[in-house]
Amino acid sequence: MAKRRPFDRVQFLLSVGIAVGFLFIAMAVKNGVTGKAASGLPIGIEVIDPTTGSRQLRQASIQVKLTSGYTGELIINGVAIPVDQLTASDNPLNSQPTSASKSKNTVFDPGNSTLTYQPQEGAPIDKFNPGTQTVRVEYWKIATPDTHLTFDYTFIVEA
Repeated sequence: MAKRRPFDRVQFLLSVGIAVGFLFIAMAVKNGVTGKAASGLPIGIEVIDPTTGSRQLRQASIQVKLTSGYTGELIINGVAIPVDQLTASDNPLNSQPTSASKSKNTVFDPGNSTLTYQPQEGAPIDKFNPGTQTVRVEYWKIATPDTHLTFDYTFIVEA
């Protein structure tokens, strides 16, 4: 009959510790929130810049990437900014600037479903005053323009 090894308490405790560690790792991986869910953005909005709560300079631009098939507009600090639609002639490789590239309004690029607003002199908002800025994205599916969705967020402009 084979000789039985004595019970090694240290080895047992190390084995239990390692097993518990693997269990915690598995639970963290299973319950981790990443990607779109971690961003807190609603359906229809893929990316916002500046991000919620971020600190920016007074001349920061606002960019909202919508899901393909959506369009919308920006309301910044209660001011509805008119929208100019980018067209095929508004190619950034053109040497002559076009009306949309010089726009003082929100520019919607249907090619990548992006709304962009750059504060500048003569625009509805020429620069952001220091403090909290509120952006409301009002957006809708192009196929159902009567059903509007909204998303509000804020960012901070430093002096």
